[in-house]
Amino acid sequence: MMSYLTDSRRVLPFLAATAISSVAFGVHPWQAIVGPYPRAFACSGNGSVVVGAFGGGAFRWTSDLGMEDLGQIPGRQRHEARAVSPDATAIVGWSSPDNGVGISSPRAFRWTRTGGISDLPNLPGGDFAIAWGVSGYGTIVVGQGMTSTNSSRAVMWVNAGTPQQLIPDDGIASLAYAVNADGSVVAGSHGGNAFRWTAADGMVEIAFGNSAAYAVSTDGSFVVGLHGSRAFRWSASAGLQDLGLLSPTDQSSVAMGVSADGESVVGESWGKVFIWTAATGMRDLLADVDVPNNLRSPSQPSISADATVATVLMHDESGAPVSLVIRLIAPCRADFNGDGQVDFFDYLDFVDAFSIGC
Repeated sequence: MMSYLTDSRRVLPFLAATAISSVAFGVHPWQAIVGPYPRAFACSGNGSVVVGAFGGGAFRWTSDLGMEDLGQIPGRQRHEARAVSPDATAIVGWSSPDNGVGISSPRAFRWTRTGGISDLPNLPGGDFAIAWGVSGYGTIVVGQGMTSTNSSRAVMWVNAGTPQQLIPDDGIASLAYAVNADGSVVAGSHGGNAFRWTAADGMVEIAFGNSAAYAVSTDGSFVVGLHGSRAFRWSASAGLQDLGLLSPTDQSSVAMGVSADGESVVGESWGKVFIWTAATGMRDLLADVDVPNNLRSPSQPSISADATVATVLMHDESGAPVSLVIRLIAPCRADFNGDGQVDFFDYLDFVDAFSIGC
């Protein structure tokens, strides 16, 4: 039986994050997602919603309500939520008729609170599609679709309509992994090269050879991913930047998530997870997290757009997955209504709450 690690010393500070400073505790407070074998893959813009997979289902998780099953698509035994829109109104991923280790005939899906979970169309003649990224409000979804000749293509779904190929059919396999908030910038891989796509410029390859772009900042100006065997961050002004390795003995690293402003990057470095900033360089993401001794093999890190929350997938001694939600930065206590700004409205909300009392 796996342990869900409900250590109140860390869970309670997370739930009351507006009342603490993570620095004062000396460790970043964390909370484990409670449920059957949860595997977290992404979080919303402010980190309040985490999505992933459990058993054969896809989930949406919040600190207050816990894990919510997104539902089942008829005939599908396995579902994985891989991305959530910044405002948490839409979730995308894939489903499969098999509940095994491999992926058999996956279909892309989109979930919304009003519409529930439903398939996204395949490319004409294709029988394979996976959704990897979603824009704000869920209007733009990106991923990969299989053609009638069994070749993978980077695709975009607009308002859940017929998928559009982002790259002219040049016979080279491609995938789209991420899209920015307004849907104008897409990042992915084309024939082993990382690319950035816009409607104006089309596909522009930004890293060559064993390369892929896995995440893009909110406005699309920063792209992160893998180049050769190293994590990278790219911008038009600075070009391709090697983010390095967590340890000199590490043999590879890969960047997997980026904050809204491009200043915080998370990823993996040879069996460890890292967070990188321009000020500090690459650091162990779990260095300031009091992780139980029975957890190991950290992977699949994600970071919220505001860089206050990260998620990490680990495993216990039995091999069962355990997903941690980590508070990187305590929210500003003066931001009483949690809207990211300190203004007169925070004062009004405070006065209103004070007058009501406990």
